[in-house]
Amino acid sequence: MPNILAFDEFLKTLQTTNRSLGFFVDWQKCLNNRDSISIYLNHLNFLLSKDKQEMWK
Repeated sequence: MPNILAFDEFLKTLQTTNRSLGFFVDWQKCLNNRDSISIYLNHLNFLLSKDKQEMWK
């Protein structure tokens, strides 16, 4: 779906607030989840970078 609103127009519509990203996101939980699956993500990235022929040697 294409963006209807240009990015500059979007920025003009934002309002100042006293809320930071920490209010909306539990960063400690995100970091813990990332750490718990980082090895699996590294394995997956390794496999995705290989050609099909390299996998079956």
